[in-house]
Amino acid sequence: MGKPKYWRGLEELEQTPEFLAEAQSEFPTDISIEDALAGASEEDMDLSSNRRDFLKVLGFGLSAAALAACAEGPVKKAIPYVNKPDDIIPGVANWYASTTAEGVPVLVKTREGRPIKLEGNPDSPLTKSGLSAIGQASLLNMYDIDRLRSPLKGSNPVQWGDLDGDVMARLDQIRANGGKVRVVSGAFRSPSRNQIVADFLASFADGKQVGFQPVSASALASAHEMAFGKRALPAYRFDQAMAIVSFSADFLGTWLSPVEFAASYMVNRDPDQPMSRHLQFESLMSITGAKADLRFPLNPSQQGVALLNLFNKVASRLGKPQIAGVPAYDVAMSGLDKAADDLVQFAGRSLVVCGTNDIAQQLVVAGINNMLGNYGKTLDIANPAYYQESDDAAMAELVSELRDGSVDAVLFLDANPVYGSPFGAELAELLPNVGLSVAMTSKTDETSVLCQYTAATHHFLESWGDAQQTEGHFSLMQPTIHPIFDTRQAEDTFLKWSGNDQSFADYLKGYWEANMYSGDGDFRSFWNESLRKGVFTREAAGTAATFSVEAATYNEMAARLQEGFTMTPAEDAFEIQAYASVAIGDGKYANNPWLQELPDPITRVCWDNYLTIPYDYHQRSGLNNGDVVTVSVGGHEMNVPVVVQPGQARNTLGLALGYGRTHAGRVAKRANGTNTGGTKVAGANAYLLTSMVNGAVAYSASGVSVSRTGQTYPLALTQTFDTLYDPAKGVQFGNDYDRTERIIEETTYANYTDGTYKKRVQAREERKQHLVTLWDSHFDDPESGMKIHWKMAIDLNKCTGCGACVVACHAENNVPVVGKNEVRQRRNMHWIRLDRYYSGPQDNPDVVFQPMLCQHCDNAPCETVCPVLATIHSDEGLNQMSYNRCVGTRYCANNCPYKVRRFNWFNYWNDKDKFGDFHTHNDLGRLALNPDVTVRFRGVMEKCSFCVQRLQEGKLRAKVNAKSTFAKPEDGAVKTACQQSCPTGAIVFGDFNDPNSAVSKAYREARSYAVIEDIKTLPSVQYQALVRNRTKEETEAKEAARKEVQTYG
Repeated sequence: MGKPKYWRGLEELEQTPEFLAEAQSEFPTDISIEDALAGASEEDMDLSSNRRDFLKVLGFGLSAAALAACAEGPVKKAIPYVNKPDDIIPGVANWYASTTAEGVPVLVKTREGRPIKLEGNPDSPLTKSGLSAIGQASLLNMYDIDRLRSPLKGSNPVQWGDLDGDVMARLDQIRANGGKVRVVSGAFRSPSRNQIVADFLASFADGKQVGFQPVSASALASAHEMAFGKRALPAYRFDQAMAIVSFSADFLGTWLSPVEFAASYMVNRDPDQPMSRHLQFESLMSITGAKADLRFPLNPSQQGVALLNLFNKVASRLGKPQIAGVPAYDVAMSGLDKAADDLVQFAGRSLVVCGTNDIAQQLVVAGINNMLGNYGKTLDIANPAYYQESDDAAMAELVSELRDGSVDAVLFLDANPVYGSPFGAELAELLPNVGLSVAMTSKTDETSVLCQYTAATHHFLESWGDAQQTEGHFSLMQPTIHPIFDTRQAEDTFLKWSGNDQSFADYLKGYWEANMYSGDGDFRSFWNESLRKGVFTREAAGTAATFSVEAATYNEMAARLQEGFTMTPAEDAFEIQAYASVAIGDGKYANNPWLQELPDPITRVCWDNYLTIPYDYHQRSGLNNGDVVTVSVGGHEMNVPVVVQPGQARNTLGLALGYGRTHAGRVAKRANGTNTGGTKVAGANAYLLTSMVNGAVAYSASGVSVSRTGQTYPLALTQTFDTLYDPAKGVQFGNDYDRTERIIEETTYANYTDGTYKKRVQAREERKQHLVTLWDSHFDDPESGMKIHWKMAIDLNKCTGCGACVVACHAENNVPVVGKNEVRQRRNMHWIRLDRYYSGPQDNPDVVFQPMLCQHCDNAPCETVCPVLATIHSDEGLNQMSYNRCVGTRYCANNCPYKVRRFNWFNYWNDKDKFGDFHTHNDLGRLALNPDVTVRFRGVMEKCSFCVQRLQEGKLRAKVNAKSTFAKPEDGAVKTACQQSCPTGAIVFGDFNDPNSAVSKAYREARSYAVIEDIKTLPSVQYQALVRNRTKEETEAKEAARKEVQTYG
């Protein structure tokens, strides 16, 4: 198999003039002194002080002298405790176990009484120690300056006593009149809260709780209700599956419980063990599709017929009855036949999942899993999971009740259906007519502004609570800080309005004593241990249900799935698919700057919404990235910029949910785009495209038209930043020396197991014999192993591109948020970035994700060019930055082949006038800063430090425990922020000098390699090659398609 060529964007593949110009101008060298100093003030030109100022002016490119002027450090005041709390030691972190607002178990790091970091809870058997990007960033929402600070009556602040008096009087009247009360809940499943709400509703003649989620899985529950007589979501066990077939289920990114699924999925993806096989059928490119062994694009309207054909192919192989009247259909490379073969081969150890919120499709999938004997093995309906409790039909019924005026009171518990549902516009008209409307939320949103009262709630880090993930898995939530504002838990509000004066904290404890405590030992010990661990498990022994679906039902579903199906759609017959992105999700956290600045792992765009278009439409229409189009569907029109997306189905357009918020906060407002040429662009609300179809919310639509506006919009598109460029040739490195061959390593399972790949490794090792280092001390160990050499290994086979590491690094290292305009100018500050590489044909390329951070080279090019020794090598192998020495010449960045150094063009963290919307620009938001990490100023270079503050803490703890002046932390005792957050365990870190350490073992693996190792930098980060489970025939077919693609040169 020939080595593929990799490309990060179409402009790079096609070597467009614009791309080459941008790559060449990264470090301009042809700027005159006059041009460089143009516009500088007299103060900027005052060079009379010292050599530092002189180097600033001469060392910069355009306008650098003005940008890197000295900045005075802030005055820090330390006020000691008068009466120090017993459990707080200044400078030492406290840790608490809790649960996020999505029901994910976490550990909370606090410093001097304020939470500053979230980590996954390693005691959770489901999520292990992983945490998603949204989970990491949810900490910042507590320090959101746009949070509600008190309850509201209309839009005016009110005292809790006054609100309670008004609401309780009206509720009493409704009880007396036998009125109808509805609670719309968008919260995760909490056993104690559910009981409180049930008791509250039981006091009314007609009280009902309605489950709502903007991104609904209601159809999945409805299908299992039809098949098993039990409305529930099955618990999925990817770790038990050797053959996985997914239809539009982004289970590694956004579907149901991606952190849990990612950890489970990777159990059988080790190429040194029997490796599972994963086939993905989808319309839009997702990170799950990117990790699949084979991926097949198909339009949303074709997916139902594809599932029917898969059902029949599996039934035929197993000798089971088939569904009649199904038109024959297959995808490229006979993908459905391959899927059927894999599923039957591993019957009972296979799994079919579907992410489409369509009851008919989900019922067909349930039938396939039942035929294969997967229930009770790779998925469990007897002991279901509680990923969400949405009910689309119940929500539609509520709207109908509001329409006829029969509802007397409606309460919204962490739910925003005015924004996130197909009924939004109608609800906005109906809510003012309801007798009593109350929103229980921590932030103003599109629903709360229409309610008569807003009962401001705590952030989850200020709250008590519990959560139930599956039938046998529970977790606890406990407050880690005193409530910052005059807010109150929703549970306390329901208790108060039910006439119960008990606090929710006491109620929760009593509920667990009655329902969770087994009676063994004393309850106090059980309660304290449950709080300490944060999680509680008990054996789940649900009754196995019987699958029962009549042939007539399948025939009815088949007829429904064939509606709108076209074997070969016309070129202009577009469908649009609304999807949840990894960063913004359903839009709940749209006001979070960490998430807005996180580039999408596939498109590499941040801060904006956009329309993804397939490659063939780009070729036919001439539309390019940033061109603004008008999209019309279902009576709605919106203007959005386009992004050309390789791998997208030919007749499908994509639009992310979560944007277009009107009442989310100042950060979300920035993501709504700006006016250009009189036309508002970006920030489109994709929920306007959703509709109710056959009892469930449909997130795709047909009958879409697209028209040009003739305008362009500058997207914050990072996909071709940090490009390797050869100024001597005037092009990116060409075919004679293609450095992408030195960046990405991948192979197939067949080649890996038969020794073909090992021969390539041997050839590479022979080339490395000439490599030398300037830093011999790292390899000579006169103190018998006492010295440490910190190194990292990253397994590309495990990296899903989820972005959790990027946000974790933001939180741990005080990485500044710079905003949309700065990102557009290539000034993003991420210490770790996720490079996404394509290879192969544009209409369905292979994808590789590669985390790229400072490589801490033992022969570091950056260290030799710094004129003031601001970047130096430590005796533990770290490439260190001395911020107070740095004068901002940027020579180090110019000399770094990995493009991982970041320059502070401005005081991003405290320049309120220029960047006044982010958390570090106000006193509340600055509480999220990590006091162990220096905040950097304008004119200073920064980069990954391997979380040196954690390394120091680990060594200090080891010294204390060993009672020695020198002691090494045990392997695994110290973890970098990126490593700790990774849901799949793709990152390993430790002391390379310890031959038994995990990182040392990883370096000895056959798949281990260093990026661009031929230039002798000797990086302290190595990668393990990606392995795809393909047959030799599939590999040859992919290779043939790849050779048809134009490459560089």
